[in-house]
Order: sequence, then C-alpha cells, then structure tokens
Amino acid sequence: MLFRSVSVAPGLDTDWILTLSTDAKLSHYTGARWVGNLPELVASLTSRTLGASGRFDVVSRRAGGGHEDCELQLEVQEFFASIEASGQTTGVRVAISGQYQCESAEPVLVQLSASIPVRDERMSSIVAVFQQATDSVMKDLLGKLL
Repeated sequence: MLFRSVSVAPGLDTDWILTLSTDAKLSHYTGARWVGNLPELVASLTSRTLGASGRFDVVSRRAGGGHEDCELQLEVQEFFASIEASGQTTGVRVAISGQYQCESAEPVLVQLSASIPVRDERMSSIVAVFQQATDSVMKDLLGKLL
C-alpha cells in the first residue's frame, strides 16, 4: 500500500488556471478554472496514474492503525502558463518535487518538471499543453518509482 500526500507552493492553492509574467507576477486567465483546487487535482492525477500502473494501491490519508508499505510526499512548485509582458502565452511549466520511501529503505528524492511551448493562444490549446506537461511529469514519476 502507498500513502500519498500532495501540497503546493504558496499561491498555487487555487482552481484558477494561473499565469506567471516575465516580471514574476502570478495571475490567472479570466474565467478559466480547473475542476478543483490544484492540490486535489494533482493528488487525483497522481493516484490514478499510480493505480493504473497496477503496482500501487494508493491511499490519500492514513487510516487509524493501518500500515502503509511506502510513502510518497509531493509538492507542486510550478503549475502555470508563462506569459510575456504583451500578455501572449509562451509556454506551460509544471514542476513537482518530493520524496518516496518504502519501509526502512533510503528515501528517493523526486524531481519532476516539464516546460512545453504554447503555439496557439486559444484556451483549449493552452489546456492541452498543460495536459502534455502533466502527462510528462506523471510518466517520469512512474519511471522513478518502478
């Protein structure tokens, strides 16, 4: 069994689709939201990815008296679109770090990131690039854990 926890860097705990400008201003696209707050979104994606591999039974909180074989702690550090001063979206950045440890084994540091350019300003295209970046980091996560 795998106990999984996901936290986010300050400013990322929202359901808005965030942008980061070249002058380091964190904002969001007007009216564009995820289906839930980012910690819950990434936790769900992580659980479904690990569960679909067939190698993990994932729990999101410790059950009283339960025993988990492994623990995965993740922090989302970047999950936003990069925009220029003109407001044009240039790319999407996703970065997640953390630690994975099973029983008495040494912990494995997890550093995952993806930066993918955006070529089309339509929101559907930007969201598709977020999906590509998320798929990339989830694939990398599986590679580190298996």
